[in-house]
Amino acid sequence: GLQGTAYARSIRIQLDDRVIKFIGREDFIAMKAFAGGPQDLADARHAINTDREDLDIELLLSIAAKFGKAALAACEKLLGE
Repeated sequence: GLQGTAYARSIRIQLDDRVIKFIGREDFIAMKAFAGGPQDLADARHAINTDREDLDIELLLSIAAKFGKAALAACEKLLGE
């Protein structure tokens, strides 16, 4: 279910002679909400609460909606906590 645009939003970090790519936080949260297990939701909650001010909520909800209604509802619930 990972969208191709998630790769375009990835974060690149230079580490020695390598570039490591990390998925963006909004994509990570949406994927965790889609997975829906207790640990997945705990991971998503932690990612949200790490820095709510820097979180692109519109982007997060847009990505979650593409995973389906359950993922979108899970993200909305997590954001409301």
